[in-house]
Amino acid sequence: MKKTLVTVFAAIMAAAIFFGCSNSSDDNSALLLAAAGGNGDSGGSPDRSGLPENVGTNNFAGKTFSDTSDVYSMKYSFGSDTVTIKTKLGNQKSTVTCAYSFNETTKQLCIKQKGLLVLYAYELSGSTLKLANDSRYPSQTKLNEIYNKYLVYLMPIVNDLGSTVYNVQNMTEELPNIENAAHDAGWRVSSVTENAINTSATAAGTYTAGSMDWTFTPATGSFAYTTNMTTTSATFTIENLGKIVIQYASADNIPDLTYATPYTQE
Repeated sequence: MKKTLVTVFAAIMAAAIFFGCSNSSDDNSALLLAAAGGNGDSGGSPDRSGLPENVGTNNFAGKTFSDTSDVYSMKYSFGSDTVTIKTKLGNQKSTVTCAYSFNETTKQLCIKQKGLLVLYAYELSGSTLKLANDSRYPSQTKLNEIYNKYLVYLMPIVNDLGSTVYNVQNMTEELPNIENAAHDAGWRVSSVTENAINTSATAAGTYTAGSMDWTFTPATGSFAYTTNMTTTSATFTIENLGKIVIQYASADNIPDLTYATPYTQE
């Protein structure tokens, strides 16, 4: 795949949350699904395992929200515990049904996609729904739980000055799971435990004709890390790499969704 992590991230954000879940697409979504890391599940009831418990009143059930532009269109139809998402991006169409849960206190919507949990901050006001990818996690979530249970787009590893030196993703093996800030080197992660990130290959990128070619070389390695957890946040200090700092979701740190795309109730 000749794309950097940032490029793929931008493409997926543009297509939003169409991929994964129970796929009933009658058009060829292979290109889009490949960018997201796979070909979708083969039908059946959406898997609810691992979803956080609902908190508060379900103000989504029975409502449909949509947004249409010259580039794409998206429609979210919520049932009591599933959401059907219809997406059109160019000539690509997809319809998927996913299990979801919500937290009215922290304003988080959690949707299970391709076996992983995807977190969104939401604002539901009258007939308008706003959604944005959320980097907050439920209280006391550990790094291994994040990597193994949640879909990670770009989780920054920062140095002591607060500058991003690496980014972490788990959505596709076509790219390094840990990529440096220059987007030309990294590692493939084989597993994450409670105290170590284990790798199975090094990655080297070569920029050619406007795209990045990745070469993976098998090499077993491990980065030990320590965890400093509080009631509001957690810091994971990774040997020889830097720190990952996450915030736990609360009513006090709900993201500002002023400029998020509005979806209008039909």
